[in-house]
Amino acid sequence: MKAGIAEMDAAARMAPDDANVRFTRASNNLFLPGFFKRDAVVKSDFAWLDEKVRGQPAELGTEFCQWTYCFHGLAKKKFGDASSAERLWADGVKLDPNSEAARRIRRECQCELP
Repeated sequence: MKAGIAEMDAAARMAPDDANVRFTRASNNLFLPGFFKRDAVVKSDFAWLDEKVRGQPAELGTEFCQWTYCFHGLAKKKFGDASSAERLWADGVKLDPNSEAARRIRRECQCELP
């Protein structure tokens, strides 16, 4: 596990502006047990990704943006901010209500979304 974390951190250092690298690190670190102390990395990567998906959605593509909203919402929920999670999920579903990501978001949020 430590080797994988080190590899993801090295990739992020080598390509700090690569949304795919940052998403991979954030989404994988999100599910690590707390003793790995990766919460700050997850929060930082998703904050950076949020700026990108809101500022450059066409460049990143709808599917990537939706998955970012989905996992960022999961992170917000994990860290105790359910209202922000629901807003992120709603933003993700709006991009393409019929996508696989939108279906996953609806399952995860257990809330009323379009």
